[in-house]
Amino acid sequence: MRGLTGTRRRIESGRQGVSTIEARPGTVAGPAKWLYNYGQLATAEDGAMTTVTVERLLGGASVLKSRPRSSLDWVMVIRRGLPAAVLESFTGNLGLPQAELCAVLGIPERTLARRKKEGTLSPEESAKLVRLARVVRRAAEVFEDRDAALRWLRRPNRALGGEVPLRLLDTEIGAESVTDLLGRIEHGVFS
Repeated sequence: MRGLTGTRRRIESGRQGVSTIEARPGTVAGPAKWLYNYGQLATAEDGAMTTVTVERLLGGASVLKSRPRSSLDWVMVIRRGLPAAVLESFTGNLGLPQAELCAVLGIPERTLARRKKEGTLSPEESAKLVRLARVVRRAAEVFEDRDAALRWLRRPNRALGGEVPLRLLDTEIGAESVTDLLGRIEHGVFS
């Protein structure tokens, strides 16, 4: 985001709009339009639209069987427990092996296999998966590319004490540390 003027943050539940960000003189970045809505960021350059949302990462409305629009909607979805089908969607969308997903979530593989048979994740497991999806979405927002975000999440980071960001997401404090670091990167704060 270096060299850009304007703002693309300030997302409020239920509000949406389009904002144009122009490059400062002497920078490489060209103009980009940002469509924002709760929980998503879309970039439009040369007519191509790429959107990373928590809902889409988890398989969309057809898998979730609902369309959460606000934080409170997500609370209700988590309390009911996510359908087990979100596991396949999530691992497929990220190219993440199930064994790695289990390690990241701190959930034994046998437990997830049992949940697939039962058809629903527990509220705790659902919360962990949504937290992971939110961090992936945030990283994609900061790096403006899902693949670059995934590479960053899988590499050790000195600002996190040499830890791999993905490995910190099994706890709320770890996820908060990763999200804080992403905010510092976005704003150009030395980390």
